[in-house]
Amino acid sequence: TLLLKHLSTRYSAFILTAMQAFIGALFFLPLALLFEPLPAQLDQQAVLAVLYLGVVVTVLAYGLFNFGVSSLPASQASAFVNLIPVFTLIFAVLLLGERLNPLQMAGGVLVFAGVALSQWRRKAVLPAGVLD
Repeated sequence: TLLLKHLSTRYSAFILTAMQAFIGALFFLPLALLFEPLPAQLDQQAVLAVLYLGVVVTVLAYGLFNFGVSSLPASQASAFVNLIPVFTLIFAVLLLGERLNPLQMAGGVLVFAGVALSQWRRKAVLPAGVLD
């Protein structure tokens, strides 16, 4: 996040997102091919899922995060990354009909509380004798 914050002064959020995706693909593709061969035939649902992950998750979600890092302090932007798994659970419940157990719900509440606590700022108290 700190490196992204530094680079965002020079490059756009879209370029940084594209660089992250490209470098990630270069790093993980050989590992993927080492463990699994390429499929013999492509299923339409699988292709649509990969396109969704590439466009929505990579370009939109991480592109917007990169834009947020360029606009906010790095500590503030990085705290919100912790909400990604919580919103994944929320959308799984709302869109897929998944059911959460009490431990998962408590974990989600704990993450929200942690992010809220990390963003809570009190006004600095000025020492006596300091004029405005």
